[in-house]
Amino acid sequence: MIFIDKAWKKVAPSTILKCFKKSGFTKKIQETENDQLNIESIQWNSLPTQENVSFTDYVNVDEDVAVWGVFSDAEILENTLSIDEDNEDDTSPLPLVTLKEASLSLEKLRNFSLQSEVTVEVFDALFTIENTIEKIKLNSMKQKTITDFFKK
Repeated sequence: MIFIDKAWKKVAPSTILKCFKKSGFTKKIQETENDQLNIESIQWNSLPTQENVSFTDYVNVDEDVAVWGVFSDAEILENTLSIDEDNEDDTSPLPLVTLKEASLSLEKLRNFSLQSEVTVEVFDALFTIENTIEKIKLNSMKQKTITDFFKK
């Protein structure tokens, strides 16, 4: 099942789109602005309300709320210095993890996911991690030279 999932994820969306176009399953949909406004109006009228509030009032309720501000040079400097101090505490070196250890850890996570009946998003994330590990492995491989075979 994992192999099927992995193969399916390698299919590009453009491939599927081209298959549907070639088969003649395309359909052009034109949406007018009136239709969109009508849908919003219907949805608005279906909401339970406690007060008589118009749609326009509801949309514009936070129009006057300040969502940005102007910082002084001193405030910018203070924020920058406090961020730098926080980053200095987190500079401890991470232990080196080999590709083999990463692959084994990924396999353990996959087994755990299968046993725990997790959502599809978890398998998608594991697939992304697996692809990353494979790319790193391929980039780190180096073909031996002819002189390497004659060394003792």
